[in-house]
Amino acid sequence: MYARIIQVPLKPEHVTDAIDYFRDSVGPALKQQDGFKNSRFLTDSSTGKGLMVTLWETEQHRQAAESNGFLQDVP
Repeated sequence: MYARIIQVPLKPEHVTDAIDYFRDSVGPALKQQDGFKNSRFLTDSSTGKGLMVTLWETEQHRQAAESNGFLQDVP
């Protein structure tokens, strides 16, 4: 299993919006990707810091998701 971790700067007043967006748009798009296993979106509303963690079956699946532009079509 391979992980990808992305730091996401958030404005503290928009943390809830970011969580909703991840749950409603990014999460479902990730589930359509080959080799995707699981994800978590971790936030700290007091600091506005976020981490998106995705887990992949293989390194090749992780790399493909980084370069295939699948999030470009996510509203």
